[in-house]
Amino acid sequence: MKGEKLLRFISQFGLISVSMLLLVLAAIAVSAQSSAVAQPTPANTQSIPTNTQPNSVNIQPAPMFGPTVEDIQRRIERARALAAAHQLEAAATELESARATTSDIALRDGTSVLLMGIYLEAGNYSRAQSILEETFQMRSAQKDSSLRTYFALAGQAVNGVRSHLARYRSFGVNLGSAVLPPEAVNDLDRTRLMLERMLAQAKEITKDAPQANDGLALMEDLLGIRLSLARDSEDRERWQAEYARAREQLASARIEVASNGGSSAGARPPQNPILLIRSRPLPCSLPLPMTRLSRQQLTPAR
Repeated sequence: MKGEKLLRFISQFGLISVSMLLLVLAAIAVSAQSSAVAQPTPANTQSIPTNTQPNSVNIQPAPMFGPTVEDIQRRIERARALAAAHQLEAAATELESARATTSDIALRDGTSVLLMGIYLEAGNYSRAQSILEETFQMRSAQKDSSLRTYFALAGQAVNGVRSHLARYRSFGVNLGSAVLPPEAVNDLDRTRLMLERMLAQAKEITKDAPQANDGLALMEDLLGIRLSLARDSEDRERWQAEYARAREQLASARIEVASNGGSSAGARPPQNPILLIRSRPLPCSLPLPMTRLSRQQLTPAR
């Protein structure tokens, strides 16, 4: 009886051992297959070379070229046509772009003079004054070249202000009226401020002996316009006195030049032809003081 139980136990233990052995062998086979799949092949282990160096042909920047003189001139012609069509903002934009991109001094000065007229026609005194201020500040560095540009701008400003005030008179508006609308009062006040700033610049120029007479001639024109914009009797007396003083100084300078035979380096007649440019006379209720050009026309030749 005990022998049968022992044989049965031995047989069952043998079956269990065989089963466990088979399971172990199966696990080893599966592990071997997984290792074979995961093991990289020699072809996979070789890194594929990549072209990390940049292509010099592709990274070369495109050549940058500024506008040519012909391009600038075309923009100026377009701006003139726009200004003639009274598209003042568009014309100013074209000229500002041309002025900012050109390196030609003559073209830059020409666009500045055109901009001055457009700004004043549009009533944009801040931009007009900024161009004058910029050119005036450059006079110490560029000397004669800068001064010639400043006088050209100042002459354009004088003409622009005269035309602007003549527009009031062409509509029958009295510049000294006490019942002007606030918009007109503000516009005239800004005109006065611009004239007074230009007067301060002209007085500064008169300190430079070679340009003294040009500064005095500019002062005479500016004071005459400022006198026509007097706010009241007290303001009129002030500017009348300054206007008379400037005329006396200019007359004395001319006498000195004549007595020296025109050879004095410190006092010479104005040489800038821009200062002789005047707008055509328009009807006005308050005649402006006689300008230097009109006096020259009325004075008989000796």
